[in-house]
Amino acid sequence: MSDEAKEKILEAGSRCVARNGIRGLRVSDVAKEAGVSNGLIYYHFVDRQGLLTAMLEFVHRRSRDRLTQRPDSETVDDVLDVLFVDVSEDQEVRDNSVVWNEVRAIAVFEADLRQALATVTRLWERDTANDLERLTSVQNPERTALVLTALVEGLSSRWLTGQLTADEVKEIIRAVATQLGILSTERTGDAR
Repeated sequence: MSDEAKEKILEAGSRCVARNGIRGLRVSDVAKEAGVSNGLIYYHFVDRQGLLTAMLEFVHRRSRDRLTQRPDSETVDDVLDVLFVDVSEDQEVRDNSVVWNEVRAIAVFEADLRQALATVTRLWERDTANDLERLTSVQNPERTALVLTALVEGLSSRWLTGQLTADEVKEIIRAVATQLGILSTERTGDAR
């Protein structure tokens, strides 16, 4: 029951952040959304900061879990699909992106969140670099992964604020992948 309760709290917290942002996040609101007591949240996460850190890890894990539902990456298009997994009109994907963007924004002011964000970001970059190394001939997969993940983060905030559509974000990522030599120019018109 303990793991189930934690998951329920993290799902509820993610929905609360997606609706009202981190600044508006109250432990009591998360408890109400999850149907648990405030005390249970403090038991599992110690404080609001612990809850936020766990939420960031949760949305990262949920994002990566969506990838396990796909076959292993075998082509460059699959590598790009891994980047596209965080840009979709699916409500859960959108909520995850809001949480990620909110944590990134507030981490400017909160050192504990900066560390958690850095850790999760390094995992994302490492996974992307591993795919690039295995499936492409890019000279520096680590640097290319850094560029691509940073691009997705920046474009994600524009998508969430309605400045770009999900399809436009994907087109831009494909164009940059072409510039980086990951895709050939004849394949760029095939935005997914």
